[in-house]
Amino acid sequence: MTTTYVAGTGYWEAAKDGKEVWVCKNGKNVTPLPPRLDIANKSPTGFAWGYGGSGPMQLAIAILAHAMGEAVARRLYHQYCAAVIQSLPQKEGFVITEESVLAFVQERPLPAEMTEDERSTLEWLGEEEFSQYGEVHGRSLDALVERGLAEIHNNPVQGAAFIAPQGRGPMYRAVSLTEAGRAALRRTTVGA
Repeated sequence: MTTTYVAGTGYWEAAKDGKEVWVCKNGKNVTPLPPRLDIANKSPTGFAWGYGGSGPMQLAIAILAHAMGEAVARRLYHQYCAAVIQSLPQKEGFVITEESVLAFVQERPLPAEMTEDERSTLEWLGEEEFSQYGEVHGRSLDALVERGLAEIHNNPVQGAAFIAPQGRGPMYRAVSLTEAGRAALRRTTVGA
């Protein structure tokens, strides 16, 4: 399945104000891209692109969070805005593929080398699509989440059958690797 982030390209019309961006799967409008003001409230008035400002910064946050997770968005939105969002034509539409977002993230080195515990947790999380937070919580998981390699899901996740009904506490949340985490796992197993 191909995921793209699209604004006013002729195939998909942006909102009249030119600030709406769509998340498209296999060429169809699925939903407007959420601005993710919960991560950072840079531009409550909407998205923009093609210059350095608050609207482009919010768009960078939203795309990174949707494609790679909240931790990656927090870590890389300044760089992504400067490298990608600011260079888009300001008065035209655009298409950004999820693959290009993943490539951008993979090109950015992690802040520090992984410890043996972090590497072990990364490998353990890579064994299944979802793990239960109560089984893996601790410093190594916290470090992986901070680096954008793992994600803790606050809401029930489809395919994570062990998740208890909401209200049962944080130990029942699902944990999974992000795309960046899967890429890091491939690099650690190749380099081992």
